[in-house]
Amino acid sequence: LGCGNGLLVHILNSEGHQGIGYDLRARKIWSLYPPTTRLEVRTIIPSSDTVFPDTDWLVGNHSDELTVWIPVMAARSSYTCGFFLLPCCPFEFDGKKYCRTNTSVSQYHDFLGYVRTVSNECGFLTDQDKLRIPSTKRVCFVGEKRTYTEIEYKDNLDKLQQYIESKCLCREGKVDGKERWCPQFKPRGEERVRNCTQISSDVREKIVNLVAEQLLAKRRMLTESQDFGGV
Repeated sequence: LGCGNGLLVHILNSEGHQGIGYDLRARKIWSLYPPTTRLEVRTIIPSSDTVFPDTDWLVGNHSDELTVWIPVMAARSSYTCGFFLLPCCPFEFDGKKYCRTNTSVSQYHDFLGYVRTVSNECGFLTDQDKLRIPSTKRVCFVGEKRTYTEIEYKDNLDKLQQYIESKCLCREGKVDGKERWCPQFKPRGEERVRNCTQISSDVREKIVNLVAEQLLAKRRMLTESQDFGGV
């Protein structure tokens, strides 16, 4: 969920795992992957449409606004569905930025504690680890087993519903005809590409020529005391 450039999806699919990657916009690199790499453009809004009963794992790799929702989605999908999370940017259930509550630690570590609490509230036995990756944000969470039996699954979902309502400050409601778990949640809009790849080649050429002309036009003022080496 929130697969970005799709590399992780490509690796998992290549290793024989039957999965699919979703993101709110396609990346150019997607077209370079083989047909066996399954990627789709889809806006994920926590609702009755975002449960995956036939799925073994939900994976969130820097999934931003969906980070705290992924344990909830996994818990509501089925008793056997687990999750993997690599948190990065901190967000709340309503999609707004997470505000640090413990000033004695960094916002990142405070958010990690929050994510772990959410996982525990969902009824997971939460495991924590550090990935061997070149990043300062490499703490991950894995929720595979539950703290309750399968017979208690329905009761746990009722408790989870109460927890979500307390975090969203309202009950579930219908938006656009769908049962949203948090009506205030607003997914991020499709991001515009803002780098120079979207600038006309004529404009880029003019800029390069103008900069080059200005650099070449500058006179180099030398003084008698300057020694630039040489033989």
